[in-house]
Amino acid sequence: VGMLENTEWRIMQTTMNRKVDVHKCCPEDPFITLFFNILVKRSSTLYKSVVMTPTV
Repeated sequence: VGMLENTEWRIMQTTMNRKVDVHKCCPEDPFITLFFNILVKRSSTLYKSVVMTPTV
């Protein structure tokens, strides 16, 4: 499956962390939590043209 490129936003950085918790009640069944961080940057070219262009 292909991805569509977005002209307004760019992904600058991504990170993923995994945390495993083991509880006394069920050590054979760990509780896993995934943390995703996505840093995006907005392309201001489109925004500037919309805001700065005078209307008639």
